[in-house]
Amino acid sequence: MPRLQTFAERIGQAGGHLSLAFISLDDDERQLEEFLAAQPDTGVRSTFWLREGHERDEWLASAGIGRDPSLPVQLLVDPKGKVRCTVNGAVMDGDYAEIAAIVSGP
Repeated sequence: MPRLQTFAERIGQAGGHLSLAFISLDDDERQLEEFLAAQPDTGVRSTFWLREGHERDEWLASAGIGRDPSLPVQLLVDPKGKVRCTVNGAVMDGDYAEIAAIVSGP
């Protein structure tokens, strides 16, 4: 997540825009609360929580992700809600150029 935050900052400095929204699939709300509480000042301050059940299943399906994804998964979604890129696993420093190109493209 810190890498994604850095990507958003770099894209912003270059005149682009990348907004981040974090979505949690934690089964227990306490896990999520502990995670957020342990974040540094520059870390994730809030997240959307998809509780286990129908709402989570529908959301995952609409994003093109299976019911039990191997985490982390990153989705690059355009302003109209279309998934432009899916990254299964960690985003790496070398992914910046491709993500920046997608964000700045038509």
